[in-house]
Amino acid sequence: MKMSKEAWLQKIVGSGLTLIDVPAPRDIPTVLDAWSVVAHIWAEPVEKIGQADPDALVEVDRQWFRHALRMSVFADDGSFLITVAGPGISEFGWARVRWVDGVELASSLTNHGSPEFIAMSIDGRRMCGVTTEEYDYWVMAHEFSDAS
Repeated sequence: MKMSKEAWLQKIVGSGLTLIDVPAPRDIPTVLDAWSVVAHIWAEPVEKIGQADPDALVEVDRQWFRHALRMSVFADDGSFLITVAGPGISEFGWARVRWVDGVELASSLTNHGSPEFIAMSIDGRRMCGVTTEEYDYWVMAHEFSDAS
């Protein structure tokens, strides 16, 4: 069942991130472009965290944040773009948000109970996301050579 944009935004705000009421730039990769990178058959994660680990979601958050910092996903003011997997996301586009210390994205930004989200730099060049693959959670990082 397709989620409404309001419910999608509420999921993002409910994670603890601060929603910024400024649209994403138009000349950046779409959310479908980003998901196609993450879901590509040859995609390789920068980290794999076993789902059986009792602290798996805590570790997912820790590793995602580490790689998001390494990839310079956050602007100087802590802002970035985010999308959460689910029906209708191509219509919603990117949400502009600001990082808040202590946020636990892996347990909040889920699709069918599993963490599924991508964060992208405001300029659309760098992204870091989380997806669920069989028995592991994957942290994915990618740099686009051309944001257009």
